Amino acid sequence: MASPARVVALDVLLAIHGRDAYANLALDAELKRRTLTPRDTALATELAYGTLRAEGTLDWVLQRFSKRPLEELGPVVLDALRLGAYQLLYMDVSDHAAVNETVGQVRVQTHIGAAGYANAVLRALARGRDDLPWPSREGDLAGYLSLVLWHPRWLVERWIDELGPETTEALCRADNSPPDVTLRANMLRTTRESLLGELAARGVDACAGKIAAEAIHVRRAGSVTAMPEFERGDIYVQDEASVAVSHLVDARPGETVTDLCAAPGGKATHLAELMGNEGHVMAVDVNEKRLKLVADSARRLGHTIIETIPADAASWRPGRAVDRMLLDAPCSGLGVLARRAESRWRKGPQQIDELAGVQSILLDNAATVVRPGGVLIYSTCTISRPENQDQIDAFLARHPDFTPADPAADLGVEAPSGPGWIQFLPHLHGTDGIFVGKLTRARGISLHRQGSKNRM
Repeated sequence: MASPARVVALDVLLAIHGRDAYANLALDAELKRRTLTPRDTALATELAYGTLRAEGTLDWVLQRFSKRPLEELGPVVLDALRLGAYQLLYMDVSDHAAVNETVGQVRVQTHIGAAGYANAVLRALARGRDDLPWPSREGDLAGYLSLVLWHPRWLVERWIDELGPETTEALCRADNSPPDVTLRANMLRTTRESLLGELAARGVDACAGKIAAEAIHVRRAGSVTAMPEFERGDIYVQDEASVAVSHLVDARPGETVTDLCAAPGGKATHLAELMGNEGHVMAVDVNEKRLKLVADSARRLGHTIIETIPADAASWRPGRAVDRMLLDAPCSGLGVLARRAESRWRKGPQQIDELAGVQSILLDNAATVVRPGGVLIYSTCTISRPENQDQIDAFLARHPDFTPADPAADLGVEAPSGPGWIQFLPHLHGTDGIFVGKLTRARGISLHRQGSKNRM
């Protein structure tokens, strides 16, 4: 009988690979179905997330000890082998436990022949792991970092080209470290100092953020949605660099602000707080189901100035110009790989090219409705030059009526930056890899109006 933690971990992997589930949601669902001790919960989390992060490397290793191509294996056998290999290579688990419990899971869920195969592969790995032909760091840096630090080779090669080898290695290491949970204090209802005192009184490991005045980092706090501060509407879960994005919008009370691609609502609700809940925030998103999350969060946090608008951000136009526009564009998500354990193996270079085209269209549409003298903010959660710096450069070339601001100076943060942009990096700032561009429209420019069919 496999341990409860290993049962949960295998079910999570099967949900992800069989139904394209998200790791955090799949793990939460499995943990809610069972009653695990805190120790087993921690073990299940490490097994599931660690195996997902290392998946490419585990497959490379397993193929060296398997007489069959991995793609021919059934899902239970393959994911069980990955779990067993992760324990043999990266955890302080006895070989006996790693092999026998894995084989037991295969036997229960498939048949004795598959269990015998899994047993042979894992025992061969246990004997031969010290002789694996890892790439040479000196002769094949991209191959070495890819396998040793669990990232797809195409991504390592791209980052080395764009960022250099040292930053690439640091980024890869940061992606393999579970990030803190970051809370944003709802400053309309409380203060960060008050929240820190309340959390400390309950024994929660919490500290103030360094970039945004509302940010609080917490560790081992359990379910955030079960916290009394969450139920009261005093907090919102949001990465600190993401919190900084809304500060760069610099929205004032009484202004009209648009958040394009607004769901699930972190930035829209923060904008409402920074505006003192005075003015108008238009939260636009094409996904009506996800847009409901914005409205739900606004109610919980006590915001009344947010209007949710189901529409395509590529063509939507308001009835009048807006003071400030935030485009939180769809992106490859390469800046949040630490949070999304499964995502690094779901991406490819072709996705970046496709997204860059979409982002350009969204930027051009967003620009048309910013008033003269208004501000346009472009943000992504990725680390990818074609989606970030190149977008800003190309936009400025197409739109001479916009000029780049200095977001790094505005925030007082040391980070990679250039005319009109700043890039947060996980290993430097302890945040997600958030990119922000800030552009200002010249005064005295008349807006090209669209027909009434494109207006609210």
